[in-house]
Amino acid sequence: MSDFWILFNPHSLGLNISRPIHALTVAAQALEDDDFDSHVLELRQSLAQLSHTEDDVGQLVRIFLEMAEEVRMRDQKLKMQVQELRIEIDETKRATHVAEITENEHFQELQKKLQKLRQHEVIKAESETEYYHRLQNQVQSLKERSPTCEPLNL
Repeated sequence: MSDFWILFNPHSLGLNISRPIHALTVAAQALEDDDFDSHVLELRQSLAQLSHTEDDVGQLVRIFLEMAEEVRMRDQKLKMQVQELRIEIDETKRATHVAEITENEHFQELQKKLQKLRQHEVIKAESETEYYHRLQNQVQSLKERSPTCEPLNL
């Protein structure tokens, strides 16, 4: 008699339909607001209880849970792809900025001056004997490259 009363009691029937619909509405709103993950345990528990029924509402809840999981996984995948693209864009921007700086005529002139200064520091650090030895090696190298040259007298 109690099942009969529940089945035909409009108030009870309304609650049996409105509770699952309300739980689905809350879950759908959380999914739309990208807040499904933070409420996932709470929502899954309330929806899981409803999904065990064999009626249309239970089937609707099961389909919704599967769909929500697919949406969540796709959303995570998209977020990872966006992060990877941001990294690639940042690296490309950085490479472009470096190229703009290093390919600049003024920068290249500064590099040449720096190289001359470094070379001058090396030469300045040489002793007189080292300097003459280095020059002698350069002359010897030139003689070896051009055998037609007459010997130089130093």
